[in-house]
Amino acid sequence: MLNEIQAKYREQIDAEFYAALFAEPTTKESNLREMIRYHYDTGGKRIRPLSVAFAAEQEWASQQRSSQCSSNDSQPISAEEEKKQKIMSFAVAVEMIHNATLIHDDLQDGDEVRRGQPTLWKRFSPEQAINCGDLLFFTALRTIQSGTYSPAVSLALQALLTEKTELVIEGQGEEFRLKQGLQDKGALPSPTDYERMVLGKTGALFSMPLLGGAIIAGASQYSLTKLTRGASALGHAFQVQDDYIDIWGEKGRDQCATDIAEGKLSFPVIMTFESFKDSFVAEPDQKRFVNIIAKEREATSLGEIDWAVGLMNQLGIQEQVRQRFFRFQSEFDETGYWQDMLQSLFDRIAEKVL
Repeated sequence: MLNEIQAKYREQIDAEFYAALFAEPTTKESNLREMIRYHYDTGGKRIRPLSVAFAAEQEWASQQRSSQCSSNDSQPISAEEEKKQKIMSFAVAVEMIHNATLIHDDLQDGDEVRRGQPTLWKRFSPEQAINCGDLLFFTALRTIQSGTYSPAVSLALQALLTEKTELVIEGQGEEFRLKQGLQDKGALPSPTDYERMVLGKTGALFSMPLLGGAIIAGASQYSLTKLTRGASALGHAFQVQDDYIDIWGEKGRDQCATDIAEGKLSFPVIMTFESFKDSFVAEPDQKRFVNIIAKEREATSLGEIDWAVGLMNQLGIQEQVRQRFFRFQSEFDETGYWQDMLQSLFDRIAEKVL
């Protein structure tokens, strides 16, 4: 079903994104929207806006099946184009929030390349990157307000987007707080710290589109509660996968293991810290690894990065991360008909860790 959703919605998502981005009001002289277009044109899987469509179509299909069981009336819940436009407005808003966080994240992390192209802040300036991200946050809300929703649904979607965006920002702040504790006090974050950080930073950006799509289609509160649990597990899985491919995969950046260079508290790093508790690593090597993660990006050499990855490989961290990724799959249990949808999304993001 995910392939069908992609074929049906992917091209229109990009077209609607541009239409909403350049809609009035706009101060064309600022060129901010052209900078955003430059960033957006670097590509992406669009998994989050597609998730809006996935959840809405799943809910509508369930309602249609229930209707057919009690009646011979097989008419659709609403006209196909009307349903599609309802999906599009929120899907575009979600993708705007996602790209705002990417623009700001690249700047905060010092990443100079995204998908083979200079990042927005590198291409233009750090100041304009901040402005572009800020503009997208508010354009997302305007996009929902201009959608063809009832007042109640519009308010619910705006509240959802605001709540989840706050959680994303809090999660990003938590990451920097934990990193500061490592640099100042040598405090090693735990897997629990990591999961709390990811619950906001990444999990919220997965639950936002799934819950929004379900709300658009009129899902019950009971169904939304089940979907929330499954979406949280999916968000954790995605972040673990993202951390995994930075070291053992390909992310389209200028070098591998940039997370180590920037001192990111990724899951492989956290699991390496955990291995220190079992005395598997000599104390001098423990201190060296911590110092590499704690130091500034510019002061981290390629030799140090290679050494840190080599230590992870000796400790079997790669397989530990893989196993934790697939453990999240079990958390989809008892999510009702959402389980098939969540499994499809999980399978898509699992491709790079198989």
